[in-house]
Formats: sequence, structure tokens, C-alpha cells
Amino acid sequence: MAPPSQASSAIRYYGQGIRLFDRSTASGKTCHHVPARAGRTMAGSDLLTFNYRPLGEQDIAGIARVHWRACSLAYSFMNWSYTEQEVQDWYAGKFHEWHWGLVAEARDIVVGFAACRNVHLDQLFIDPAYQMRGLGTRMLRAAIERTPGAETLNVFEQNIAARQFYEKHGFREVERFLNEEARSIELLYRRAKAPIG
Repeated sequence: MAPPSQASSAIRYYGQGIRLFDRSTASGKTCHHVPARAGRTMAGSDLLTFNYRPLGEQDIAGIARVHWRACSLAYSFMNWSYTEQEVQDWYAGKFHEWHWGLVAEARDIVVGFAACRNVHLDQLFIDPAYQMRGLGTRMLRAAIERTPGAETLNVFEQNIAARQFYEKHGFREVERFLNEEARSIELLYRRAKAPIG
């Protein structure tokens, strides 16, 4: 995945929604629309605006920080203990596997991201300080509505909050296996073709 080269390829927040650029459309025309109703949220007394744009290689440090913060909490059941630098090094090697990616920013800081390998949602993480504000839903919706849309993902069996989130959006378990490195049961989820809510 190449980093965005021009401002015209960025995701823009307008009053009516978010326009998403998918690198599979060489023309750079808008190919997706995410409703904007949840594009802003209250943080204390401040109105916080989230900006969305294509994931680029320059975002590796930011997404590694989000991943590290989210997994340090969510993966306590498996004693997840990687350092932020180890996560960043892993993403540096993994980045070119993705065909599509989206970053959410608040005040120019990466606070969430999603990435797909073809129709497999490979990554979706929201910084814990920004969870429960609709970011995950908007990013999942964008991944599903792209062409081709996300149809599968993996989630750990013990990650109950993530499982409930994906099930709420129409994903269901179709396979389970032992992730030997994590020493935990991992589930393969597939999305039913019904629209997400």
C-alpha cells in the first residue's frame, strides 16, 4: 500500500459524511460514504472532531501505539507483553500485505485504524481513550462498504468485547483453532450478507 501522495486522496470530513478514497480506484474518485452523524463527539466540554484518511506508511508509529495501548488492556487473558517498539517493527514488515487501510485522527494524533487484506479485515484497533465513541463502528462500516468489502476476520475467543462488537455487526464464528504463539483459541468470523446497523 503506497502512502497517499496528494491531498486529493485524503479522506475528508464534510457536514454530510466522510468521503473515502480506496486505492483500487485509480481515478481517485470517491467510492464510499460513511454517515457523519458520529463524526464528532463530546470530550469533556470540547467538541472533538475525528478526521479519517487513508493509512500510509508514515502512520506505522501511530498505529503501533494504538495497537500496543489497546492490546495491553484487551489481551490481558494471554499475558500479552510486547513492547511498543516490537509492535512497530512487526507493522513495518506487515504493512505491504494490506490492500486497504483507514486511519482516524483526533487533533492530528492517530486514535484508530483498520486494514484489510483483500476481503479479510486484518486489523481494527481503537485507542482505549477513544473507545465507545462510534469510531470502531465507522471504521468497520467503511471496511465492509469498500469494494470488495470485508467478509472475514479473526478474533480471540476470550476477547469478549470484540466478539460482541463484531457479532452486533453481523459477523459469526465459522471456525476455531489454537493460535500456538498466543496459546489462545482464535476464531474465524464471517459476515452475513445482511447490512450492518
